[in-house]
Parts: sequence; structure tokens; C-alpha cells
Amino acid sequence: MSDEDEVDRKLTLEEQLLRRQLYRSSMQVCLDACRSMANLPLEKLQILAPDLNNVSKRRGFTIKDAAKPALAKCPGGELPLEARRDYESYRRRLEAKWPPEQKKHRTIAYTCIGNGQALNRGLGDDRNVRRVVWLTVPCGTSSDCVPFAKHSVLQISVVGISGDTFVYMMEKTGDISDPEHGIRVSDWKALPKVEEWSQLKAKHIVRGMRLRTLYQEALQMGPYDVLKNNCHHAAQRVFNKCVKNKSVLKHEIPNQTLVALGRAAKYVLDLVGVRSSTVCSGGSSLCVPSSAINS
Repeated sequence: MSDEDEVDRKLTLEEQLLRRQLYRSSMQVCLDACRSMANLPLEKLQILAPDLNNVSKRRGFTIKDAAKPALAKCPGGELPLEARRDYESYRRRLEAKWPPEQKKHRTIAYTCIGNGQALNRGLGDDRNVRRVVWLTVPCGTSSDCVPFAKHSVLQISVVGISGDTFVYMMEKTGDISDPEHGIRVSDWKALPKVEEWSQLKAKHIVRGMRLRTLYQEALQMGPYDVLKNNCHHAAQRVFNKCVKNKSVLKHEIPNQTLVALGRAAKYVLDLVGVRSSTVCSGGSSLCVPSSAINS
């Protein structure tokens, strides 16, 4: 019997469900699970404390604050590092147990490259943005994906007064329950099958531009919408925010034709009074439930 199964054996079915919800991609589901755990008895909280610690450390300050009331009831609050369970290993085990339709929805509906763990560091970074590269990567290889669909990612390089540099990655994901509207800031990593859509060098960028300014610009766009506010729209908004000379503004987005076709399909379905179970488009979310597409 694995460690995970041994833990589940000590919990009721409802408590097992709460534990699994901690590891779901939806930020809101994870937040609700953290808050619900604060109402559990102490003996159950002690069993779940390693999971709460793992998730709060991996998913940023929003989840950490939500987990505090539950962890505060446990003796000592946090467990030592060696007592924490391996987050990624457990998440993979949970995904293997998900129903096929649930795994399919997660694979197709959300495309995300980074882990979002550089947000706090990026918001406090006072170095100037000196280079922005707008890149696209394939959305996925699933047979249900729209052919040629791309996901937009921004490579943002910052430079300090002493010449020290760092490279971030910013993207918008299709996790519509994310309190940050799906905006993720991560450390840059090499990407396979990457294509450059556009680039801004230092001479084209507004002086004194900071990463936090770009993050706030993306955040102001609101929740993700596959047809009106997807990863490409966010990348375009942030990219153009940096521009000093209007002649280099970017007016087109990747998959513009596919997005237009998706809007036309939605218009026709609404016109005849049909709510399709899925509407396909060329944003970073593909074949999403119609309930996720708002007018």
C-alpha cells in the first residue's frame, strides 16, 4: 500500500475529496478546499497538514493565506521539510485516477507552459524591462485539438543598474477560476518548437518599464475568454504596453482566423438558440464547455 493510499484510509470520502481538490489546477477549487479544511477536527488536520504545506508553498501567497487558519490549529503549524510529501508525485498519481473525460478536459481546455512561481519575485523586481519577445508554441498534440492552434508566451528580460539580468515568462491560461485571471509569471525555461511572433529591443521600450506594470496591465483585462480574451490578446496588450514608438505596435495576433471562425460559430449557434456542448477556437483553450464562453 502506497503512502497516499495509507493516508486516504484514515479519511472519510468527503475528506479524501477535499484532499484531491488541493491539487486541482483551478485556483478557486483549491482555495475552497483550504478554507473547508479549517472546520475539520484536529486529528484530521494533522493528517492533511503535509498536503496543506505543500500546496501553500507551491501555489503562492493567495493559497498560503487561505491555508493559514487550518495550519494554525496544528501543533507547530508547519512540518519539517523531510516530512512533506512529494507534490508532483502525488499530483501525477491523482491524475491517473481521474475519469477519462476529466483528464481530457484538463488536457485540452488549458494550455500552460510556466508554473507561475515567480510572481512575488517579479512584482518586487525594480530592474527595467529591456527586451520583450512574443513567442508561440503548439497548444497540444491531442486529436481533439484544432490544427495549427498556438499558445502565446512572452519572454521578458530585465536589466539592473549594475548590468545584472534576469529573464521571466508571462502568459495567460484558460483556468477561468484563477483569482489572478490566469496570468502566470514564471522563470524562463527553454521551450520546444517555439516560434517568434514579434520582438521589442531596448530602443523600442518605454524607459523605466517594470514587470509589475506589465502584470497589472494584463490583470486589468479580466477573466479568460477563449474568443475575446485569450492568451494571444493578453500577450498583445502587454507587448503594446511596452512600446515607445506607435509604429511598432502589434495589431495582429496568432490564430486570428481561427478565433474569428470561433466567434462566427458562436454567433450562429446563439442565433438559432442552440447551446453547443463545445465550441472550438484557436486560442490557448480549445474545445471548452460553452458555459465558459461569455458574451
